[in-house]
Amino acid sequence: MPHTADTSPWRPFASLLLAMLLSSACIGMYAHDNRQHPIEAQYRQLSTLNAQSLLRYGETQTGIQADDRALVAFNILMSRYSAQMERQDKYACAKAACHIGNIYYMRCSYSKAMEYFLTSLKLCEDNGFSDMIPRIYNMIGNVYSMFNDFERSSMFYRKALAVARHSGDKSFVNRLLNNLICAYPTKEPLSRIKAYYREMAANREQRPRYHYNLLMDKGMILSYENRHREAIRWFRQSAYYAQEHQLGVECEGSSYTSMAESFLRLNQVDSALCYLHTNERLARENNQANLLAETLKKLYMLYEKRNLERALQYKSEYLDLNDSIYNITAFNHLKNAQFLYETNRSTDTINNLTLEKERKEMQLTMQRRWLVTLIACSLLFMVLLAVVIVQKRRLKASYNSLYERSKAMLTEENAYRQRIHDLEEQSPRPTSTTVPEEQRKAILACIMHTMEQTEDFCDSNFTIERLAEKAGTNTRYASQVINQVFGKNFRTLLNEYRIKEAMRRLMDDDTYGKLTIKAISESVGYKSQANFITVFTRITGIKPSMYQKLSREEKEKKINA
Repeated sequence: MPHTADTSPWRPFASLLLAMLLSSACIGMYAHDNRQHPIEAQYRQLSTLNAQSLLRYGETQTGIQADDRALVAFNILMSRYSAQMERQDKYACAKAACHIGNIYYMRCSYSKAMEYFLTSLKLCEDNGFSDMIPRIYNMIGNVYSMFNDFERSSMFYRKALAVARHSGDKSFVNRLLNNLICAYPTKEPLSRIKAYYREMAANREQRPRYHYNLLMDKGMILSYENRHREAIRWFRQSAYYAQEHQLGVECEGSSYTSMAESFLRLNQVDSALCYLHTNERLARENNQANLLAETLKKLYMLYEKRNLERALQYKSEYLDLNDSIYNITAFNHLKNAQFLYETNRSTDTINNLTLEKERKEMQLTMQRRWLVTLIACSLLFMVLLAVVIVQKRRLKASYNSLYERSKAMLTEENAYRQRIHDLEEQSPRPTSTTVPEEQRKAILACIMHTMEQTEDFCDSNFTIERLAEKAGTNTRYASQVINQVFGKNFRTLLNEYRIKEAMRRLMDDDTYGKLTIKAISESVGYKSQANFITVFTRITGIKPSMYQKLSREEKEKKINA
């Protein structure tokens, strides 16, 4: 069909409508560019409020979980702090710092939380706001507990408890006692933990969470005493109680986690996995990211030796979940940091100029100090290097001297035999308590033949009994002959012959060059390499490895010469 022109009567109206839409879009874009940023508008609005109004607004927003808006109010209030403020306004600033710390704590930004808790604590101590101090101590203890530093956390809990006991707030005292029981440091006596539990049990409350904590804490104390079967019964009761009173997934999950850990201590891995899988299901159904991450970590560690493929799945999901939580936290940090920068920009400008000047002056001073330090270190290094070189040469010379002396021992066999003969002639004649002369000579001849002509002594089980058997005598006569002729006991004589044989084998690189020191030590009768090295070093003055190295160097010199 031939192409025809569009003769629709609606075409002019469509063109007009398109032009109107484009104009509206341009006007909207212009209006958007000139509209205030929501955070900036909120900042301008809140800046007109006084300290007490800002505190109330922030606490209201915290109550409805609008933490970002609460942070805006609290930070504006904190930026106004000065020593000239009214006392009630300073108190508001201290509470604002504590609220900011709580918000960061719930977001798992523990370093920022600790920063604001410490700021709040300083404001309270400087201005005498003693009523807030126990709660700040409690939160600081919670931060340390998150890093498993239970000694420090217990220290802050105890400081908080010492003040809270006089306040009459029974519920807060019980929370502190519960924290002290859960954060039990191993160095603290268990009797003190039991005393905390008795005090907590005496402070009766109607709160369901209080009764849940009593059940959990009893189980914890039993687990500290390694009474895990009894602990499991209490943990199970706490889980039932949490379900019955709808205390939430956090309480129920804590009970299952504790039960799983106790089953693991009893080597009942299947039971532990059962409760961990229950935790996994609860966490997924209720979107509890922290509980799920903790459970996934335990699951992949348990499945590593049972089902590697499943372990890898849990590990992958755990890492992804951790990365997700970390990214959210990092985003909140960036957003809050940007807002704080905008809030304090005007006052920081002057401070930055002053700090920049001081920084440059300090930098010049530090550069001079670093230069002097570098020169001093270089000189010291050169002196130390020279000392090391000299000492190394001396040590090398000493090793060579010891090696030559040890090697000479092996070439003096004939002189050694002559000395034995002389000792034999000079030895006292038999008395009623000594070996008869003819028998002594026969025993000595057999001993010399065994030690000089055979390698029987290289057997690790070679003893004085075997030597006496070969000499056709008893152990007492054999030992007496050795003592009279050689002037030493059997063990010393045996070690000398073994070490002498080891020296020969360390020098014989063609036959024994491929053997390790341990293999050579075993080949001459030593069961322990450490014992061999000790005896070898005592007799020769150098270690076997160094002796072998010096022998090889000597051979290389002869070949090159």
